[in-house]
Amino acid sequence: MAGTLCVAGAVTVSSVAWANKPGVSQPSVNKGSKAPWESKAPTTGSLTIVKCRKKDVSTTTTTVASSSTANASASNETGKTQDTSCPAGFESLKDVSFTVTKVASIKEGTNDVTLNLAQYDSWQKIAGIVSKLNAHPEEAGVVTLGTGTDVHNMTATDKDGKSTLNNLSVGLYKIVEKVPDGYGAYDFSSFYMTLPLIEQKTDNGKTTTVYEYNPVVKPKNIDLSSAIKKNVDKSHIFAGVKDKIYYTITAKVNKTKIDKDLTEKNLKDYAVFDDAPTSAFTEPNNQGLDAAVQSVKFGTGSDSTLTKGENNDYTVTAKANSDNAEIATAGDTKGLAAGHTRILVKFTEAGLKKIASKLNNVAAGSEAPQVEVELAFDISKAFKDSTTDKTITNKSGFFPAHDEGTTAPNPIIPNVDGSKPTVKFGYLQVDKYNSEDESKKLSGAEFKIFTDKGKADLCTKSLKENTAVDAKDSPCKAASAFDETTVEGGKFSNPYKAEAGSTLYVVEVKAPEGFALSPVVKEITVKDTTTNDNPDTLKFPNIPLHGEKGGNKFWFNLPATGAAGVILFALAGMGLIAASVFLYMRNRKEEEQQQNA
Repeated sequence: MAGTLCVAGAVTVSSVAWANKPGVSQPSVNKGSKAPWESKAPTTGSLTIVKCRKKDVSTTTTTVASSSTANASASNETGKTQDTSCPAGFESLKDVSFTVTKVASIKEGTNDVTLNLAQYDSWQKIAGIVSKLNAHPEEAGVVTLGTGTDVHNMTATDKDGKSTLNNLSVGLYKIVEKVPDGYGAYDFSSFYMTLPLIEQKTDNGKTTTVYEYNPVVKPKNIDLSSAIKKNVDKSHIFAGVKDKIYYTITAKVNKTKIDKDLTEKNLKDYAVFDDAPTSAFTEPNNQGLDAAVQSVKFGTGSDSTLTKGENNDYTVTAKANSDNAEIATAGDTKGLAAGHTRILVKFTEAGLKKIASKLNNVAAGSEAPQVEVELAFDISKAFKDSTTDKTITNKSGFFPAHDEGTTAPNPIIPNVDGSKPTVKFGYLQVDKYNSEDESKKLSGAEFKIFTDKGKADLCTKSLKENTAVDAKDSPCKAASAFDETTVEGGKFSNPYKAEAGSTLYVVEVKAPEGFALSPVVKEITVKDTTTNDNPDTLKFPNIPLHGEKGGNKFWFNLPATGAAGVILFALAGMGLIAASVFLYMRNRKEEEQQQNA
């Protein structure tokens, strides 16, 4: 036989594949190992599965250079101890279960042919459908799986990742893994193999065939808890509860290209979701929370943006859990916590084809493209008004892709900060007063809050140059949505619920009547320990304008400026001028008369 008879899935490698068909090559047989069709050959054996997980998900790439690392092992001599350790870069995984089901028959033309692997003819028939076995063909009617005693449930793997099934009859089997929560198959979650496992060995130019009735296979898993990331997108302005809050989700696809291209059938049910706390957010424009999805991309480049719609690349749904417990039933809302709404981005067949195509084009060892979902939420009035709710934790997760015809895995909802960002809030207040007397509080002062100091500085500069704050080109428009005015007492009517832990820049954009604008940028980092009754407070003194009502002079009143005394001095001056003119004219006339005499 050319290669080991272990087909597809987690144990398909270049030395573990059916290469030639339909014939089964028969070189010299290793001593102590009988072919199953020979007289007195064993009729039963055992299967040992060693379950391994990849140690570091961050090093995972979509395309592997080759599949030459043996995932199935057969001893050179019957009874020889086999290696049950995990390959380099992997470690054992406990509590993983498998179902081993014997294939009852295969389709040959229009006939169902019952398999008997004690006969050489059955091996030839299997060799003729290897490529179809690799495609997991039971739904297409290529194979018929057995029932009853042909179905074996293996015990869960132990601390060494090992589980053994004894007294297994010779035959062709399908092995299906129940993928543990939080994990995905590193290669495939199901595969076909024969018992005995048959492998060619070449040593010193001599080729022998080994029939292993107690094989060890090592399907591998990858921890998916770090395969999805979520963060608050600070490229958008966010200073407090009046602003929209933007999130970006990035998620890896838990499938790799091994030996052959992926298709949409390898990516069944792949979906990404946001589990938003229902009470914290409000429906944008009364459209439903599904309208929070702003864009969906896969990879980079001009073709990275995907199109929404059932006839396009993805659909978006929003379903709330109004019960008091997490949803445990299978379906799109499985694992949804009480009081949360799942905003699900589910890829259509067309979308999965695009994803598969890009994954197939990734060079060996290169980083795989990822799904990117951008969302934007308006914070609800209930959260804005609450003086006790001071945090918003927004979860995320995804439904791992699986092969068509295999059981859909449970959703991955990591309980780590990297996938469920928490935004904390505190309270901000101002103290607006007359610089000459701090006890005199000022109303009517308007403020804005910036998240960028450079933009705050530009705003104050424009105000000094008398640019109107609401002018079309005013740099003050780069402020957040906050726009509060002080009331009697020199404070906002209520402290502002602002983001805690981030530096904010507060600018006065309009002074109280009769006072000069305070052209400064005040910096503050609001603490999450502040309360509505005990907020962080910024002091803003204002310099009064002196003179008549509406006057515009700082600090000092100049004597007689604009007063009645000025008029008296003016009249006296005019009298002196008139007298001087009269005397001048009279003297000039007298001089002329003397000259004419």
